[in-house]
Amino acid sequence: MKKLVLILLTLSLFTACENEPLDPDFTEQGGGNNGGNNGGGNQNGGTFAMSSYTYNKAIDTGVGVSTIDTDFSINSSGQISSQNTRFEFFGAIIDGTAPVVRDGSGRVIETSVSDGSGLLSTTSIVYNGDNIVQINFVDTQFSEENYTYNIEHNGNISTRTEVGSTESIIYTFDNEDKLIERETLNNGNSIRIENHSYDSNNNLISSVMTGDGARTFTYTFDDTTNPVNSLFQDFYKYQLFNDNYDDQFEHWLVIWGSTNNMVSATTPEGPSDLAITYDSEDRIITRNGSINSALLNAGSGGITTEEIFTYVN
Repeated sequence: MKKLVLILLTLSLFTACENEPLDPDFTEQGGGNNGGNNGGGNQNGGTFAMSSYTYNKAIDTGVGVSTIDTDFSINSSGQISSQNTRFEFFGAIIDGTAPVVRDGSGRVIETSVSDGSGLLSTTSIVYNGDNIVQINFVDTQFSEENYTYNIEHNGNISTRTEVGSTESIIYTFDNEDKLIERETLNNGNSIRIENHSYDSNNNLISSVMTGDGARTFTYTFDDTTNPVNSLFQDFYKYQLFNDNYDDQFEHWLVIWGSTNNMVSATTPEGPSDLAITYDSEDRIITRNGSINSALLNAGSGGITTEEIFTYVN
């Protein structure tokens, strides 16, 4: 059970995300920072400063429904301070927490996962200047799950290697620090390339994957401000470099990293449309809907999500 909690908390946010067309994980797309926002916090401020953000998900496999309810705590500087998650699987309830530690410059240097029994894992982030150069994951119970990623930077190209692995990943960024290509290699041979296209507002509008797991996704957006774009900006490169090629990080990039609010996606499994409600100031306050996913077999009930956005003022 302890390992299950770790896996689920991991999938919920601070490492990799599930292979779903709309499942997020955080980001700020611009700014040229490899490590975060150097203490910036929620740069939207004012009208769009958030006091809380909730992301709930229900998964109907056809034989039962599981729920994952996640609340993100926000500190007085407008930064994520922890993730608190409740899982319910076939009547069993598991509560987990994932606090965030920052250095004096506001950079994320550690995240950890705990449940009622204690600490499950710790991930530490090492910097050279503002560049993330190493990520270390330590599982307190299952040492075979431990890993170390080393990241080298050369202009707009970053390369991640894993200690003891033959796999490497090459990330190419544009002049605004948005990821435009990610290539995965094994023993030096390319096994997958992902190309990402953005509109003039820095919204990710398409992801085309060739090679292993070839797929194409397209997205559409409203024309109002996405408040979590700023909220999650200091996780961008950490999340990106800590993600695996088959986890399709572009889905959280779309929801948490785009300038505007995503309203629909088209995937090989079909379209997914989300319903959004706004307040009198045109701020998004809820978003919910059903998701098509390659994870689920035909005949399953599918995946539904609900997001709740709460503001300081």
